[in-house]
Amino acid sequence: MRTLAAALVSLLLFSYSSALPQAPETSPSPGGLRAVNDSLPASAKPPVTLRPAPPEHKLFDRKNTVAMACVAASLAGDGWSTQRALAMPGAYEVNPLARPFVGSRAGEIAYSGASFALVTGGMYLAQP
Repeated sequence: MRTLAAALVSLLLFSYSSALPQAPETSPSPGGLRAVNDSLPASAKPPVTLRPAPPEHKLFDRKNTVAMACVAASLAGDGWSTQRALAMPGAYEVNPLARPFVGSRAGEIAYSGASFALVTGGMYLAQP
């Protein structure tokens, strides 16, 4: 139980620290445009208008961090309730994918961690 609590607290602290404001990264060529050669006379330079770059969406913004914290809390609650239920005589895991893992607390933590990683990876791939 302490291991699960320590893992959950570590995970929440990591996700919170990643959500703190960070300095924006600057790219050498905004919008992928190349700079006009400065050695040309002013009359030979074509007029260039740059569109503002769309704001970059980060994975660890406030909305996603809250969503990941909710997923982590629900996985922790599910693991805790599963371990309590399995302590009862005659109880067994119904989920055939989780059944090999939930026989021990370490397996439960590994299964929940993999589930969290899959959800977070899906959020990363789904972001624009």
